[in-house]
Amino acid sequence: ASFEVSKAALMKRMVKEYKSFFRPFQGESYSEDMAFRDPLISTKGRDMYQWMIELLAGSNMVGSHLFSDGFLDMHAVEEVPEDKYKVRTRWTAGLKFKMVPWTPTIFFTGISEYTLDSSAQVTGQRDYWDTVNLVDEGRYATEPIFSGYGDMSEQMLPPFIRKGQEPEMVHSGEWSLLRRANKYRVYRSKDGTVFALSHP
Repeated sequence: ASFEVSKAALMKRMVKEYKSFFRPFQGESYSEDMAFRDPLISTKGRDMYQWMIELLAGSNMVGSHLFSDGFLDMHAVEEVPEDKYKVRTRWTAGLKFKMVPWTPTIFFTGISEYTLDSSAQVTGQRDYWDTVNLVDEGRYATEPIFSGYGDMSEQMLPPFIRKGQEPEMVHSGEWSLLRRANKYRVYRSKDGTVFALSHP
């Protein structure tokens, strides 16, 4: 198959993978030595990537003790006009952390940029979070490695000391969280209305 046909097939598989939270993991989409980086970690190798995904999804032994109710909502998947070897997605991810009595739900929103080889396999994935990487005019900047731990740790705090919790309408499913930036949030209500609220 041509590169463009293979890339289109990859993008369709991505839609299915996000919807199922990588159940099952589509290993043929990724090169054996693919690299991954986000504000929390940096890894190399398809097997390590799969282990990390299954950890967050609660699908492997370690993940089943740490997390539950994981989801990954894809808002968009698109080609990058200036580079045919890249694909970009926009998403919201969430999961419950089970190791503390109040089982907080941790949210992330952002984009993923996938780098492809000539056969449209993923050789690299770079995730940018709206709380860590989003800067002026909607651009995303790189961050020091491990800088996402502050954001994640804050979301694990007990409710009575945690700042800026998501509204109950998000937890109940009345609103969908589209962007979780430092100074504002963007939501979509069940009737399709998209709106922003300031964040303290």
